[in-house]
Amino acid sequence: MGDDRAFAQGLKLAAIAVVSAVLTATLIIGAGEAMMRRSAAMAPPTPETRVGAEQNAKEKRRLLSEAAFCLSTRP
Repeated sequence: MGDDRAFAQGLKLAAIAVVSAVLTATLIIGAGEAMMRRSAAMAPPTPETRVGAEQNAKEKRRLLSEAAFCLSTRP
């Protein structure tokens, strides 16, 4: 009975950790993108900077997804 309670508590804590990690990453990425947009507005865009920004955004989304998956599969 005590083992079941400890297991349930562990699952609850793991779920809280995953949600917290995803929210934190979302907020940090959102703030970074806002700062990038602000700095990009100051300089005229070039084809290289547009492509670079799109690739960076895709890479950030991929890393966030991968991190969330890793956290959700932790024992």
